[in-house]
Amino acid sequence: MSFNKILILIAAGLAAAAAGFFGPEIIGYLQRPAGTDQEGDDQPPAAEIEGEITGPFVDFGSVVVNLNEESYSSFHIDLRLQFDVGENPTDAQFKEQMTDYEDRVKRNRPVLRSWLITYLADKTVADIRGKANVNKIRTDILNAFNGILFPGGQYRLQDVLFDEYFWEGGS
Repeated sequence: MSFNKILILIAAGLAAAAAGFFGPEIIGYLQRPAGTDQEGDDQPPAAEIEGEITGPFVDFGSVVVNLNEESYSSFHIDLRLQFDVGENPTDAQFKEQMTDYEDRVKRNRPVLRSWLITYLADKTVADIRGKANVNKIRTDILNAFNGILFPGGQYRLQDVLFDEYFWEGGS
């Protein structure tokens, strides 16, 4: 084999390796809205945390879900959630209300987890990255969980907060 052919094969191999390594970042960059430096910066967040959030909070726990990626690599997201119920801790019915909220979450945990896993399993890495996407996920979870926990429309969950929001994967 001639020296030129060896150089061409090495260059092709390096180009293929670079495409595999940088490909997901390039695709994510190309999918960003025009005129933005970072993903989603031109969009207002779906649910912005305003002021001081003091709770009280109801712990939901964590889930790990494989993402909907068609690559040869496996990507997953690991979430740990808390709900802000936004009740006044000085209220005389506070303890009773908190017990009710915690019982509702405990009783409906299988339904809530199933909804959350199904919802996240349809997401790609591009869908879960960036402030706007994270806030959209929070809003979607909040609306769905309020509907499940309080079907009469008297929604009590004020916000969904992430204790952990971690995704990983790749080759």
